[in-house]
Amino acid sequence: MANHLSIAAVTATLKDVLQGPAEDSVTGALVTALNPDEDGMPDRGVNIFLYQVEHNSSLRNEDLMTRSSNGGLLQKPKVALDLHYLFSFYGSGVTYEPQRLLGVTTRELHAKPFLERDRIRDTVADITELVESNLADELELVKFSPLPLNLEELSKLWSIFFQKTYNLSVAYSASVVIIETDDEVQSGKPVRERNIYTIPLQPPHIDSVAADAGPDVAITAGSDISITGRHLKGEQTVVKINGEELIPGQVLANKVVVTLPGDLLAGVNVVQIVHYLNMGTPALPHRGFESNAKAFMLQPRIVQGPGDIYQITVDNVTGSGPDPRDADISVNVEPLVIPRQKVFLELLQNSVVVFRFAAEERETDTSTLDTHVVGVDAGSYIVRLRIDDAESPVEIDTNPMSPTYLQAIEPAIVIP
Repeated sequence: MANHLSIAAVTATLKDVLQGPAEDSVTGALVTALNPDEDGMPDRGVNIFLYQVEHNSSLRNEDLMTRSSNGGLLQKPKVALDLHYLFSFYGSGVTYEPQRLLGVTTRELHAKPFLERDRIRDTVADITELVESNLADELELVKFSPLPLNLEELSKLWSIFFQKTYNLSVAYSASVVIIETDDEVQSGKPVRERNIYTIPLQPPHIDSVAADAGPDVAITAGSDISITGRHLKGEQTVVKINGEELIPGQVLANKVVVTLPGDLLAGVNVVQIVHYLNMGTPALPHRGFESNAKAFMLQPRIVQGPGDIYQITVDNVTGSGPDPRDADISVNVEPLVIPRQKVFLELLQNSVVVFRFAAEERETDTSTLDTHVVGVDAGSYIVRLRIDDAESPVEIDTNPMSPTYLQAIEPAIVIP
C-alpha cells in the first residue's frame, strides 16, 4: 500500500510521462499541473488538473475490520481512491498546436495506460517533497481510462473557473490509488504447532426411533430407545434429547441405543445424533457433524402398585339403577404432568373409546390426575390416558383361547 504522498506522486509522474512526447510534437511545449485559475499557464502545452477524487466502489470496504473489540489495531486502515484529471491543451490554433497536443496525449495514455514503477521512482527521486512516496511499491498499478464527459458536463466543469475561456480538453480517470496509515499493527502470536485434519463428509442420518425392546413396545420415560440410520458412529458420539446431551450405551454404524431420562414429558420429543471431533493441542472435543432431528412420541404410563395392581381409584359414585353414574377417578401416572399439558381420560370397552373426559386443571407438576366423569353407564372399563396426544399403553390379551383374545384387558376399573 502507498502513503499519503501517492496522489501527488501520480500527478507528478503523469506530468513527467507527457513532457517528452508533448515537446516532440510542439516545440517549446510545457506540461504543467496548475489550477486553470492560477498564473503561469503555458502559452503552448498541456495542463493537468486534478478536479475530482472519488472512493473506489470495489475496494472502499476492503479494510473492514481494522480494530479488535479491545481497540487493538488488526490491520492498517486504508482508503481506495479514483482520481479524475482534466487535460487542457494550449497553443496557436493557426498551427493546430492544441489539437496536436491532444493527439499525442491520448496516444500515450492509450498505448501505455498505466504508470510504470521505475518511472514513478525516477520522478519522485528528483522532487524533494515527494522523495518519501512509496507509490511504486503499491500492489495495484495506477491505470488510466478516458471519461466520457459530454458537452454539458464539460461546460459545468469549466464554469467553476472565474473568467476563464474554454480550452480544448479531455478527462481521464486514474484508478486505483490505495492510501494507508503509518500506524503500527500489533503482531499476532507466532504459531507454535499446526494441526491439519482430513475428515470424510459423512454426517449422521436418523431413519427411525423405537423402543429397544421392540417396535411394538411403548417408549416410556427411563426406557431404552434404539436409533437406527446411517453413519451414526463417530469419533465421539453423543445423543441429544430436546437439546440435552446423553452418552449412549451402545454405538454402531447403523444403530445407537440410549437410556431416556426419567424427567422427559409425555408427548412429542426430539432426538439428534452429534459427532464430536478431538482437535487442537491439547486435543479437545469440538462440535462436528449433526444429524437430522427426529421426533418420537413418549407415552405416559399408568403406575402399578404392589401386586402389579394399577393405581386407579373410583370414588364418589352417584346414581343407581339404570340411571347414568357420576364419579371421581384418580390415576397415578409417570412421568410427571405439568400444568400446561392437555390431559384426557378415556374409557374403553372392547378396545373402543366410549367416553372421554378432560382431566381437572393442575397448578403444579403432579403424578396424580383427577377426573370427574358424568353420564357414565355402570360397568367395566379399560382406562387410557391421552397426554398431548400421547396415549398410555394398555395390555392386550394374547391368549388365543380367551374370549377377549386381542382385546385390551388392563388397566381395568368397575363403575358400580
